[in-house]
Amino acid sequence: NYGGADDDFCWALSPTHDGGFVLAGETRSSGAGEEVVLLIKIDSQGTELWAQTYGGAAGDRCFSVAPAPDGGYMLAGQTFSYGAGDRDVHVVKADANGQLEWSRTFGGPASDVGHCITRTADGSFLVTGYTTSFATVGDDPYLIKIDQLGKTHWRRVIPLDGTRHTLTGEQDSDGGFFLAGFSDDPQTGKRSALLVKTDPQGNLDWYQDILRTTVGESFGYTVRATPDGGCVLTGHTTVGSAGARDLFLVEVDDE
Repeated sequence: NYGGADDDFCWALSPTHDGGFVLAGETRSSGAGEEVVLLIKIDSQGTELWAQTYGGAAGDRCFSVAPAPDGGYMLAGQTFSYGAGDRDVHVVKADANGQLEWSRTFGGPASDVGHCITRTADGSFLVTGYTTSFATVGDDPYLIKIDQLGKTHWRRVIPLDGTRHTLTGEQDSDGGFFLAGFSDDPQTGKRSALLVKTDPQGNLDWYQDILRTTVGESFGYTVRATPDGGCVLTGHTTVGSAGARDLFLVEVDDE
């Protein structure tokens, strides 16, 4: 166990070059505010080597971590302490010892969240999330490509009908990206899993609502590209389930 007297959460982990791991999340046990970003380094036996916090007084969370080419770490989440208003996408770069190197915010006056950061083939990083500030209706998928020095390559809002959130993303063999999340049907109020495919510049190729029905709900959590150009999507669903919620696994081809 890792943490202090108050709430401490781990939302993501990543292996390190020395056989250990970094755990990323948030803590109320230490730091400057209500909750702050927490990064913990452990060795291969689980012994804590160091812990660092990042954030301000208003509340900051981390949902994803990825190793950087220089041995440091890239973290993505949300911040109420900094940015343009409400909660903004928050990207933090730490060095190999967890020392803060820089942080960046992305967003507008409404709610904007970064849920996943993953390394791309060119050594940069894709941040996947959703935005209310720049959405056409409700929430739209929000993508940011950034390098380890904090330079923004591009930002994309994918305008789709209704309220749609993308939570995770992974690069495909063609250089584009698969994104996973969920959609809310404005007519029925039901939720379906969402799968989005973009080109290498983050522009929409196609999207699908997976397991969309009027009698159950589904939620996409994770997507992984497959060698044949397709992907596998996982999450939970009540559609045809044996109980309240079941795990689902969907394979999609490259067309």
